[in-house]
Amino acid sequence: MGKKMRSNLGMMFKILVGLIYILPIIVAFVYSFHPNSDFAKTGVKLFSDNLTLENYRYVFENVQILSYFKNTFVIVIISIPCSIVITSMAAYAFTFFNFPLRNALFTLYTAGLMIPGEVTFVANYMTVNKLNLINTYAGLCIPYLCGITSMILIRQNMLSVPLELWEAARIDGCTKMKYFFRVMLPLCKPIITAQVITHFIGIYNSYFWPLMVTTRDEWHKVQIGLKHMIQDNGGQFGYVLAGVVISMIIPLALYLSGQKRIVDGMTAGAVKG
Repeated sequence: MGKKMRSNLGMMFKILVGLIYILPIIVAFVYSFHPNSDFAKTGVKLFSDNLTLENYRYVFENVQILSYFKNTFVIVIISIPCSIVITSMAAYAFTFFNFPLRNALFTLYTAGLMIPGEVTFVANYMTVNKLNLINTYAGLCIPYLCGITSMILIRQNMLSVPLELWEAARIDGCTKMKYFFRVMLPLCKPIITAQVITHFIGIYNSYFWPLMVTTRDEWHKVQIGLKHMIQDNGGQFGYVLAGVVISMIIPLALYLSGQKRIVDGMTAGAVKG
């Protein structure tokens, strides 16, 4: 088998795998325009003769979808800047500051990657409950304020910067904090941008923690609100699919527009220190 043939077969395989992944999204999008009466029939056609926007009208008029989006974006606006500041400063400290037990503390910090997030939910919930932060933005945001993976990737990116740059900046009278804000952060822009996008998608799609710390509908985010909508309209598949499609639009558009930045950022942060 020639090299060109292998390349063509590989490309066909990748296209096939891609189609398998996006097929449920395409089907959900098309069926979201079907009237609910179509789903009561046997052998529902992919393309109906009675396509309608009624399902989307119902979602916007009868579901607090805008309130769910507002809550989601408030969590994102609070959590992502705090997370980037905390993780980038922690990465900078582990890279440029010499303090006792630095390597031991970094090892202990990174050991947190071995602990599943679900294990900490009970302890986190008890803490948030004792602080009376149930049904508050503070309670919703706390778990997203610091990320171990982000800190490691940003630190690896900082380690790839030549030390001669710091020595030249120090000769010019630059302090370590000024070097952090004026030199390191601009150089780490690709990995930080990638982390912003991945954080957004992770927070947007989070389910278990927001479900635990919200008991009233006005505090629910998109995914929790979508779950309640499915419960209330279990037999109305058109309404459910319209809600699913609306919830997918923002993260899907963000990922597609920022895919290159994610790849570039992850590559920049993958240099071994």
